[in-house]
Amino acid sequence: MKIITTLMLVLCCCTSFSQSIKEFDVIPGADSSFPTNLYTTKDKLYFYAKDSTGQHKLHSLDKNEKITKITDTGAYIDHYLFYRLNQIAEVNGEIFYIASDSAHGSEIWKLDKTGKPQFVIDVNPGRESSLPFYFTPYDNKLFFVAHFDTLHDKELFVYDPVADSLKRLTYFNYVFKPNSLYALNNVMQHNGRIYFSAPETLTGRELYTYDPKLDLYWRLTDIAPGTSSSYPSSLTSHNGILYFAAVTNVSRLFYYDGVNPPAPLPNTVSIPGSGSMNIFKILPVEDSLFFSYYAGSYSAGRMQFALGKYKLKENNYEPNVLPHLGRITGTDDIIFMKNKFYFVGSSFGLSLSSYDFSNTAYITNGQHDYVDELTAFNGRLYFTSNFYNGTGRELYRYYDSATTITNINSSFTTTLYPNPAKDIAHLQFNLAESNTLNITVADMLGCIVYMSEKKLYSIGNHTIHIPASKLPQGTYIYQLKSEQGILGGGQLIKQ
Repeated sequence: MKIITTLMLVLCCCTSFSQSIKEFDVIPGADSSFPTNLYTTKDKLYFYAKDSTGQHKLHSLDKNEKITKITDTGAYIDHYLFYRLNQIAEVNGEIFYIASDSAHGSEIWKLDKTGKPQFVIDVNPGRESSLPFYFTPYDNKLFFVAHFDTLHDKELFVYDPVADSLKRLTYFNYVFKPNSLYALNNVMQHNGRIYFSAPETLTGRELYTYDPKLDLYWRLTDIAPGTSSSYPSSLTSHNGILYFAAVTNVSRLFYYDGVNPPAPLPNTVSIPGSGSMNIFKILPVEDSLFFSYYAGSYSAGRMQFALGKYKLKENNYEPNVLPHLGRITGTDDIIFMKNKFYFVGSSFGLSLSSYDFSNTAYITNGQHDYVDELTAFNGRLYFTSNFYNGTGRELYRYYDSATTITNINSSFTTTLYPNPAKDIAHLQFNLAESNTLNITVADMLGCIVYMSEKKLYSIGNHTIHIPASKLPQGTYIYQLKSEQGILGGGQLIKQ
């Protein structure tokens, strides 16, 4: 495990601030662990990565950033099978994932509530693989897409862990295509139904839904009439409405209210381009939809994308909110957290960058390439990348000290003086009720440099003395913590 400290360089009207990136070298040295399929639960970040045997295994990272390899009696995962295909999911407190062994091929396994790996079910019986993906938890069941035999392509299934039962839900009966990932895809749960994209000979690829109560699936509408396909993608649920991207003669944003047929959002006909791959991930932020889309130009051989904004209340589309994202390689390379967009792409290549509605900043600054799978966990941003230090492709964490303090009580205030401090800093606060507290001080890398003992404080005013004489000069983050969370905090500057 290594810590890389960099200085963020900012374009245009940007400000500069310190930040750090932490590397998790799963296989120490130059060998890459190729982490992928990052999936978060309340307490852990799960992912697949190679171990010292060269085989992919399931790993987990907890809130203390301790990585644990899940041993599964020799089962392993083929790397090329699961890239970006949602093949880890939590159902009723158990983690479901894929693994391969000599008896079953690539099938579904799980970690039970004690953390013990178990083989679950052989969808395609025998040594042939069903290659399950698009894991979608709903109603304490696992919905997913998989092969059911060696002659047919993928269909939608549901597994009930309580009844230990498997049921096939769709009957498209596609002809099998080796390593095809595109027969039935873009699966998600919305308002009690399962939605997905699927092709038919007469209607092309369109949007379908499955209703568990009726045990029926059907095509919602033929957006691109006839045999042409509308390629529905980027399915997103927001305030009871299903939003998605689809193609008529151009790419457009559509919505479905559950009653009326899906329809395009007004004033979105001007989104550039045509074809099936122009609008990528849709991000709802308050009363707007932000989405990345192909901007129709190339730079240094790489596709260029832009960020669009659609105001739902005003039915107003704003193109080029952030005109230049660089290249985006898939649907998960832009996320929104702590009032910022984080995305892949800059003039430095496939690097990590951010946008806070006014300023654009390069974070990795060309030191990382092929940044991918941006994932928020425990208030921090994790991603995979190649770093030019000889350690190969590994898992990284971006730590933005300016945005890591989240108080559980917004009205609670602390006073720190003197600040800057040379020897001792005094932290004053007032409690409306007694509470057990302690204070931590961390450097800009997130490493704890001072931690007081937990102590019960009574109602009223209090002062805690923080020793600073032995701290190197610089900026630190202090946090006053209770058992319920962070009460308050801020910056401590050591002279």
